[in-house]
Formats: sequence, C-alpha cells, structure tokens
Amino acid sequence: MKASLTLCVRCLAAVVGGYCVASLSSLALVPVQRALFHYPVEDAILIATMLSYLVFFAVIIDCFCQDSPLKAWRNIVVYSLIFIGICSYYGGLL
Repeated sequence: MKASLTLCVRCLAAVVGGYCVASLSSLALVPVQRALFHYPVEDAILIATMLSYLVFFAVIIDCFCQDSPLKAWRNIVVYSLIFIGICSYYGGLL
C-alpha cells in the first residue's frame, strides 16, 4: 500500500472511528456513573461528555501508533464493542 493511501486511511480511522468510539463512550459512561457513584443525571451527562473528548484523543493517538491501518480499525471495533457491552449491561439503569 502506498504511503499516502496509508496515511489517508489512518486519518479516516482516527477521525471517523474516533468520533464513533467517543460517542459510544459518552453513552456508556452515563449509566456507569449513575450506578457506581450515584451522580444526578445532569452531572453524569456532563462528566461523560468531557471524558469522551479524552477518549477521542486517545483513539486518534492509537490509530497513528499502530503498525498498519488494519490494526487501527481492529482496535476501533474492539473499543466500540467494549462500550456497546457496557451500554447494554448498564442500559436499564438510566
């Protein structure tokens, strides 16, 4: 694969995949905070939104640290499945 195409795929993974993982983390962290720390809904939403920015930047860094773009996309899928699992486990508490 050409270097420019590899960079383009990594950028796409970082931006699009990072956004998807960050939005899933924001959805997953609200019921987790409500269940574990008994925060009010408003505070849990605010904290989860702020933490989703950290998740977004961590995914961007992770995409460029991998050996290949395929591994970056694999990690995005794994992170997404983790947050979907958390959402489905704590989903009934919201």
